[in-house]
Amino acid sequence: MACSIGIYQANLPVCVSLILIHMIKTVAERQNFNGKNLLMYYFVCATACIGSLVVYLGLNKIFLWIKDIRLTDYQEIGAYGQTSFGGYLARIRFAYKEFFMPQDGIRNMYPFSLGKIHDVIVAVYMLLTIYLIFKKMKKNLALGIQVFVLAILIPLAVNFIYFMCSVSTIHSLMMYGQVFIYVYIIWILSDMMKEKNIRMCGCIVNATVIMLFVLCLGYCRFDNICYLKAEYLQEQTKGYYSTLITQIKGVEGYTDEAKVVFINEFEKEDKTLSDIPQFDEIQILPYDTRNWINDYAWRTTMKMWCGFDPETVDSSIYGQLPEVVEMPSYPDAGSIKMVDGVVVVKF
Repeated sequence: MACSIGIYQANLPVCVSLILIHMIKTVAERQNFNGKNLLMYYFVCATACIGSLVVYLGLNKIFLWIKDIRLTDYQEIGAYGQTSFGGYLARIRFAYKEFFMPQDGIRNMYPFSLGKIHDVIVAVYMLLTIYLIFKKMKKNLALGIQVFVLAILIPLAVNFIYFMCSVSTIHSLMMYGQVFIYVYIIWILSDMMKEKNIRMCGCIVNATVIMLFVLCLGYCRFDNICYLKAEYLQEQTKGYYSTLITQIKGVEGYTDEAKVVFINEFEKEDKTLSDIPQFDEIQILPYDTRNWINDYAWRTTMKMWCGFDPETVDSSIYGQLPEVVEMPSYPDAGSIKMVDGVVVVKF
């Protein structure tokens, strides 16, 4: 677990959800209440979760000390865990709220009609949990209460990323812990198939399986829309860079040995770039933007897709020159000039 967290911290909700479901399954399948054995089992599970996090944080500190480096501020990783007690309580409330009523945006994994299917899934989760709790309470009240306590932690476990991080840093690529709500539902359905009233249970199982199949079809449709948007964005980006390259090479005095300097390279604007409103609801990464011209790897994109890889100069050297300051921004006329033998492109 510690190694998986080290690869990507968003793996922690996966580990927590898996252990929690195993705990519910273990308690639900017990026939007799044995306080000592159960207490030891809970201790082992809690130690596995907390211990893996401690090992990860400890190894992280050790390697930072050995290499004499510090964590970057990317996604607030340098401030990991630095939240007040009240802040953690607020995160817990938000995790439950997002489980039952996910908001639109970069974190929402249920766009379009998938939101309605999610509502049905939540209802199924609640009904199957009630079934599991009452079934166990009939046989053993103490074990049934424990199943109840563990089961109400499922929303927090699958949305544990909200407990770990501030909401502003969370995006769709960190949400795959949510898949364990389906693991939990499928396990209960498999348990229902062991009941004597197989006909009624079979109908419930079949209806749920059909719903999950429809959900998969919905994601296939959503995936295709994302890929279609990506295709449009890529072609538009290639066209933008091809035009830019043509204008750079068209500057008077240009040679293939001329160096190029890009001013304000991540502040490109072009009001003529088309916007496709049909894709407005696509908000998950990396499809949550109307264009890719300011992508952090835009130079690599221009190199690999357009074959243009000139020798560049640090923009700080030319950015303060009076004649460069007076230049308009690309794509306006005069935004590309030869200055002291260097092609200056001002965005």
